[in-house]
Parts: sequence; structure tokens; C-alpha cells
Amino acid sequence: MIESKPTTTTNADATGDRLNGAAKNGTLPVPVEADEEYTYLFPYREPSSYSHVVDLIRQYVPSEVIVDLGAGAGTIGEPLQTMGFTYIGVEKHRGALRILGQRNFRNHAVDLADTEALRGILDTIPDMQAFCLIDVLEHLHEPATLLRFLSEYALAHHAPYLFISVPNIAHRDVALNLLRGQWNVTEYGLLDKTHVTYYTRQSLQALLRESGWELAARNDFKLDESDQYDPESLLHTDTLLGEMMRYASSLFNPDDDVNQFIWMLKPVRRPVSVETITGPTHEAITTHPLVSILIRTQGMRNELLTEALFAVFAQDSDDYEIVVCFHNPEDIDGILLQGVNDVISTAPVPLRRKIRVILCTGTGRSAPLNELFEGARGEYLTILDDDDLLFPRHVSTIAKGVKEYGIGPMFQTFAVQRMLEVRKEKVRSPEFGFTSRSVLEPMRQTATYPYTVQSIEMLWAKPFDPLKQQYANAVHVSCFIVPKRLIEQTHLRFRNDFEYGEDWQFWMEASQILRVVTLPEITGVQNVRTNGTNTVGNSDLQPEWISSHKKRFAVQEEHPLVLDGRTARLIHRLHLDETARKADAEHRFANLQGNLFDTQR
Repeated sequence: MIESKPTTTTNADATGDRLNGAAKNGTLPVPVEADEEYTYLFPYREPSSYSHVVDLIRQYVPSEVIVDLGAGAGTIGEPLQTMGFTYIGVEKHRGALRILGQRNFRNHAVDLADTEALRGILDTIPDMQAFCLIDVLEHLHEPATLLRFLSEYALAHHAPYLFISVPNIAHRDVALNLLRGQWNVTEYGLLDKTHVTYYTRQSLQALLRESGWELAARNDFKLDESDQYDPESLLHTDTLLGEMMRYASSLFNPDDDVNQFIWMLKPVRRPVSVETITGPTHEAITTHPLVSILIRTQGMRNELLTEALFAVFAQDSDDYEIVVCFHNPEDIDGILLQGVNDVISTAPVPLRRKIRVILCTGTGRSAPLNELFEGARGEYLTILDDDDLLFPRHVSTIAKGVKEYGIGPMFQTFAVQRMLEVRKEKVRSPEFGFTSRSVLEPMRQTATYPYTVQSIEMLWAKPFDPLKQQYANAVHVSCFIVPKRLIEQTHLRFRNDFEYGEDWQFWMEASQILRVVTLPEITGVQNVRTNGTNTVGNSDLQPEWISSHKKRFAVQEEHPLVLDGRTARLIHRLHLDETARKADAEHRFANLQGNLFDTQR
């Protein structure tokens, strides 16, 4: 699918689109002899939904014949003809047809509901490159009939494209008005009184898919303030709550500022339905396990990856899958990927059946994490770095949490930190239970880390604190377990503009949507090596960590901070603790002064 980047505009830029009979600045042409019976007389101006349609046509269609179905007064006719297109308007309204004639546009009179009459007209038009349905579908009682006819006709006549412009009922201004119990029907605009159907992106895509069309490119027209914007509303304006509502809208609705969907479509043959064949029933293979364990790897430490996989294999619950994302853009010859495949192919069969491998070609530490989130099938998602470990009760602990709290909250478990003394680096060997089958293996050495455990610390074993977490990450990456529905229902993802701390930033944003439930079980191990090969504790990376820390605060400042209501009690408790510590310090200081005074005497 080819997609053009949409443009965001303000309400003032598009006001002319909704004015009846005259351009906002008086410089754009409107028919002088406007027919009183036809009131949808809009000027062509830039930027506007009309100009976005014209730009999309210019980008993808040769300068031949464009047939505008439901053309109205032919707003896009003149700019297209200026570019060398032949413009033909098809309309049923007599007033609109008269205006088309006055503007010297070739036109035909037909009701779009009469597909046979429409076929007769289209058959007389040679060299047709595209249809247009500009602000038409929302006025039709049976749009699927017309769309199916056009798809079949397009496939039979060299597959011309279809360009559509459709109002987006899911614009945030409409949603914010509904929160106030208001549905403001207007003469023109998103809630035009003559609209019989309202579309979101999902419902429009479903209609098109069922009618034989698929999206080829888009150039949506965006408005920060639509005609439904209310400058007096506390939800629309720059209030604290309004800011929060707009932030929530942007998370859950990627089209929240789209005023018009401007799409180029291409026809596709609809699949022929086949009779369902019935037979003996079999137990279904679980395709949606409870937990997806997600591992990103660069293929540079396969012995540790093997350890991590076998630690997962030791789980006392079998309700999981493992998704491994290979991410190493520098592996041009594929040798490192082959090494990862060797690890998996030589694993025990029951473990191998649990593993899926996906590839990521994007750059940045966040890219493979986002790929893993998209590819996971489990109800809950947990991340395991390829050099860390899980204890056997990780999945079963999550299962207990789901049993008690249901699928909904974000869970937190605990982890320990192990300091590993690395004795030396050496060429990869089969000591950890696998044998390399790659003939390319001798061509490259892969560093591994034979080690001894120097110490174990309960570093990641404190319940989630929404206040302390703001300035110090106290939860290990494997200990935050998020429901898949967060990924399905929002477009919250790991940010690629974070060099480090991308997981911390994600958890903080996620915790402002979901409740965090702490499951006080130690289920993971963070391994920190003494040779400085971890990102954590590496002094050379401190400038990047400081930069990411500052960026996290900057991102949070873009919208209000959402805290659980119970945080008020936490603040009060912290205040009492601080007061008690201060009183204790003053008491000890007073005793110290008294002792000094006694000594001096």
C-alpha cells in the first residue's frame, strides 16, 4: 500500500470549504449565476479536502479522463483541467447540471442508484483513468451497490482507480461534544443534516473491502479544529482536563484530527465463498496463549540466548509462546541470523514448537520491541532480554494474577540482579546443549561470556511506586507484563527517539492508562557482567542515559500526568515518613549536642 503523508491544517484554513457560495477571501472563483435550487456551492482553495483529492490524482494518475460521480458544481474540475486532465461531471440534480454547463464542463445526467443507466454513460467515455466520489458515500442509502458496480466495471475496463472523500465522524471534536451530551447537526460539515451514514476509518474500510476495493494511497485532510469545535467548551480548549482528553483521543484514535478521508482505491476481485466442509472434530491448537515471552537478539551472544530459552522451557505452566526477533542490520551476509536459527533448530522439539522467529530491519533499540508487540498472540506480553533469565514460576504467577484480577491491569513481578564475573571471551562452542549446523560458522567469531556468579542482590523487588518511578526506574524490563489489548486498542509504542530507557518511557505512559497490580513473586534474573557489555552500569553510556532521562521528562510535559486516586494516600504516607525522619534527625542532633556539652564540662 502506497501512502502519502497527510497534512494538518487549522480550522481557519478550511472555513471556505464550508461557506455557501463564496470564498473566504473573495479571490477564488464561484459561479456567478448560482442556481438557487442547488446550495452546495463550495470554492476550490488550498489547503482543503478538494485540493487534497486533486494532489492525490496528480500524483498517481496520467493526464487523461477523470469522471466525477456526484460532481455537484464541479469544484475540482477547473484545477484538473488546468493540469491537462479531461474532466467529466455526472450528476442528477438539475441545478448542479446547469452550473456544470455554465462552467463549460462536459456533464451527464444520471441517478447513481441506477447502475444500468450509469453503465450506459460510462460506456461512452473512452480513456477513463479514474472515478471520483467526492462527499457522496455519506449521502447514499445503499453505497455498497454503487461501489460493487464500480469495482466490477473497473476490473472489466483496465482497472481505473477510485478517489473518495468521506467525512470522519470520529474526529475528536465530535467525540468531545458527545461527552457533553451534544450532537450538533449543521447545514454543512461533519454532521451535515443530509448525511444518512457516518463513517469511521474502520467502518469505511469494511464497506470498501466488502464492495471490491482496497486502499492504495491516502492523503487525508486534517483539521485541528473542525466545524464541530466549540471555543467555549472546557473539553475543547486548553484546560487541564481538555488537554487530557485530547491526549487520550490521540492514543486511542489515530484519526482523531482527520476531517476528511481522502483515499485512492484500486479494485480487487472479491473472494468466492465456498461451502464449509465438515468432518471429525479435533482438539484445536491454542493460537492465543496466555503469555507471549518476547526476546530481541542481535545474534551476538547465542550461548546466553540458549540459556534464556531453556529457562523459559523450565516454566511450570505451559500456557506461553516465545517470539524471538532478530535485529541486526549489520548482518549483511546473514551469518548471525543463521546462528540464531541454529540455536532454535537444535533445541528440544517441545521447546522448538513454542518458538517463532521474526525479523526486524528498522533502526534503533525500540524497533524490535514494537515488532514483537505487533507479532505477539498472547493475552499478556512480557519482555526477556537475551542475556537474562526467568524463574520457572513466571508464567504461572501471571496466570494467578489473571485469575484474581482478570485480563485488564498491567502486572508487575520482582527480579534479582546477578553480578557475573566474566572470565574470558571465546569462540562459540556447543557446551550449552546445542551443536552448530551452519557451514558458514567458521567465517565469523561470535563473542560469548563464560562466567561465575559474583553476587546476587534483591534490586528489583519493590512494589511499583508511581511517584518514585517518575525519576528512577525501579522495575526491571521483564517484570512489567502488559495486556495485548493495550497494543490492539492504542498506538502507544516504544519510542524510537530514545537511545536508552525506551522501556522505562513506555511503562510510564502505559501506567497512566492501566492500573499496575504488583504480584510479589521473584520471577526473573537480570544479569550484569563485569566486562561492561551491559548497557546498565556502563559509564561510557552515561551521557546517553542522562539525555534519555531529560527527554522522558519533556515527553511527560506534553500532557497532564495521570495518577491512580490512591496515590494521594501514598503522598500523605511519604509526608509522614519524611516528617518522622526529620524529627528523628533533630532528636539525634540534640542528643549529640548534649553529649558534647557534657564532655566539655
